Amino acid sequence: MEKMRQWLAKRRFKLEVRKGAEDSVDFSNRLVEIDARRPYQVRLSSLIHECGHVKIFFSRLRNPAARVCGCTLKEQCLSVGRREQRARSSRISTLHEELEAWESGMALAKTLSVRYNKRVVEKDRVKALMTYVLFTAQRMRMNKVERALIGSNAKRTRSFPRRFYGS
Repeated sequence: MEKMRQWLAKRRFKLEVRKGAEDSVDFSNRLVEIDARRPYQVRLSSLIHECGHVKIFFSRLRNPAARVCGCTLKEQCLSVGRREQRARSSRISTLHEELEAWESGMALAKTLSVRYNKRVVEKDRVKALMTYVLFTAQRMRMNKVERALIGSNAKRTRSFPRRFYGS
């Protein structure tokens, strides 16, 4: 965990591990928070992920016009409070960024020779990503074509991908 802390410090980010903290990055205060109540390997997994977000942040700063994880720096800044028509693309961009944060964080851990339990990280990664997948899927409204193809029958909904996209 110390190598990750040093990496963050070089980028003027502070790491705070405290009880009850929500695993997150506060970019305005340059602070990464990790919950101290969780087991060490899970804390390390969360730190790997949050460092992935920091890497994405710096990628956007280096080239603000580039599309990083599906959106530019300006689009990312404006994503809060987006209108409903744009909510789908915003949610997909969020999911894309979460996936990329895990990949970037694990690549960083490898570069820094951070030893971590791959099973713990994979379990934490899948659990976290599933929350975003469910958030994205449940909050999206189907357009008229999707509603017509799927219909209101739940049993038919599960077979929709096979029928629509093929086996």
